Amino acid sequence: MRLQSQNALGQAGLLIGRDHLLRIDGEPRQDAIELDDYRRAAAELPEIAERLVDLHRDRLAEFFAGPRLPFNAFNGPRRMSDA
Repeated sequence: MRLQSQNALGQAGLLIGRDHLLRIDGEPRQDAIELDDYRRAAAELPEIAERLVDLHRDRLAEFFAGPRLPFNAFNGPRRMSDA
């Protein structure tokens, strides 16, 4: 699982640049939430997320403080169907 997370971070860093990426991890838990335990995740994770945002508020503010240029997506040329 850790390698998948590292791969996702690496890909995000390549796409948007590492200077635009901030990863915030919570403390490791002895009683991990199972991936299919929706009820427990929905009950516990929002509080953990709020605590992490409060803890890292200054670092997060840097990402949202300034205006952003509009995103101009390019999907390549479009080909009309011959039908």
